[in-house]
Amino acid sequence: MKRRDFLLLAGATAMTWNRAMAEVRIPRIGFIHVGSRQENESLLEAFRDNLSTLGWTEGSNIAVLDRWADDRSEALPAIIKELIGSGVTILDHSGGRRRSGLSRASSKAWGNLAATSPDCL
Repeated sequence: MKRRDFLLLAGATAMTWNRAMAEVRIPRIGFIHVGSRQENESLLEAFRDNLSTLGWTEGSNIAVLDRWADDRSEALPAIIKELIGSGVTILDHSGGRRRSGLSRASSKAWGNLAATSPDCL
């Protein structure tokens, strides 16, 4: 084996090894609700159940990051920025009649907003 062939083989092996060892990043969904967790936990559970029905398993091939504003609409922009900073792919937000404020806050913080409805899944 010539030196050039050996170096080529070693380089190709190193590149393949690094790709195999690279951390696989799973998609993240940001779930935001204007209300409190105690009063609205069932919405998050239904959301997770519907994701599971579609083949998405939290911790395996999807991550759901939930945040709650506890009826404080002024906290929404900071919550949205935090989720965007964490690398979410989609923001799902709910909050009944209070959704319009959440939509405005989301649009200001993130130009491309993927908003979902209660029946999205």
